Amino acid sequence: YHNGNKSSCGKLNIYIPGADLDTIGADVFTYNSKLRYIDISDNTFASIPSGIFGGLDSLSDVRIYNIDWECSCTNAWFVEYVITNNITLFGDLMCSNIAGK
Repeated sequence: YHNGNKSSCGKLNIYIPGADLDTIGADVFTYNSKLRYIDISDNTFASIPSGIFGGLDSLSDVRIYNIDWECSCTNAWFVEYVITNNITLFGDLMCSNIAGK
């Protein structure tokens, strides 16, 4: 959901925390190229699809608190992506599928 908040220069912020999303599509932000801030915290999905941040040249902050991540080599792609693209990632990155948890 987009709450209508705009930062300076027309850059957008999207907040969808606690929306009980169990999946999120790779193209969900496709037509929002001016996104600066995304909050997808407190949802029930366990991974995010590769390419979800593609084309978001203005993206600077992503919040992902309280997600029970299913960690594997194929779905942890976004950690390297945010580092490479200078995006600040906020959240508690804990894998729910690690033995002993």
